[in-house]
Amino acid sequence: MCEQDGLNESQKKLLRALIESAKKRKTITYGDLAEKSGFAAVGIGKQLEKVGEYLERKGHSAILNSIAVNRNSDIPANGFGRFFCGYKSLSDREKESLVLLLQECAFKYEGWNDVIKELN
Repeated sequence: MCEQDGLNESQKKLLRALIESAKKRKTITYGDLAEKSGFAAVGIGKQLEKVGEYLERKGHSAILNSIAVNRNSDIPANGFGRFFCGYKSLSDREKESLVLLLQECAFKYEGWNDVIKELN
């Protein structure tokens, strides 16, 4: 783990892949994130949590995690509730509505280049 910023190299790859997708206004599946970062798809949620915590510590929002989705449902898994209280108890339709709003915010966020600079 890098003491300076709290992310190891694979977590940085994960964050870069998320930002790259956000800039293209696209969601990205957990499987694709795993492939791009070198993590196993099964444990990608824990890594996304660490990335979200990093973003919050650096003054950014964890909304970026909203674009990481399950390939079958096209919405984030219940672990996403770590950053948005009550997410887990929402119906699938309510989750979809919330996630679409958050994803749009992630797509429009103008600070992603600053995050990339902070990683280097």
